[in-house]
Amino acid sequence: MKRPTRNLLIAAVLLTSGLGAWTFTSHSPQALNLRWLLHDPQMIPSSDAPLAEVLLGGANPYEWPASSDPPDMITIAGQQFHPQPCLLTPEVISMMQALTQHGTYGLFTGEKKCGGFHADFQATFAAGYRVQVCLTCGEAMIDHNGTVWRCELDHEIRNRLKGQKSLLTLP
Repeated sequence: MKRPTRNLLIAAVLLTSGLGAWTFTSHSPQALNLRWLLHDPQMIPSSDAPLAEVLLGGANPYEWPASSDPPDMITIAGQQFHPQPCLLTPEVISMMQALTQHGTYGLFTGEKKCGGFHADFQATFAAGYRVQVCLTCGEAMIDHNGTVWRCELDHEIRNRLKGQKSLLTLP
């Protein structure tokens, strides 16, 4: 597969500007960011990966009291979720397709001053992909078979997902 010249130029600049001096494994943040720059297709679920389930996140402790959550919340990767999956309507499936596009994600730029990552929902796709999305800080955590990558959401995609969040309903 031919890689775009722009991405190779960016990679060359990063490697000559000190990134090449770092020692990293294939799972380190630096290696994952470099793979992202080169548009590694394994970093995100493929667009034909079936959506297995969507879990609705618990109350954001920075916006309203967590005491409003039901007592049977489950914890996945440090985030609270309702145990019952959301209804997978055609609208929800279409909404989650945004999570399978490279343009949805960007390199993680650092911690936000909004109180920290809090998953509004989690989409689980086939082939071992789990994507937790925080619409407050505009970030996603992508977990692929135990390799976790934190990234920024495209601003337009974030706003669209915020507007569609009401589609996520429990049975």
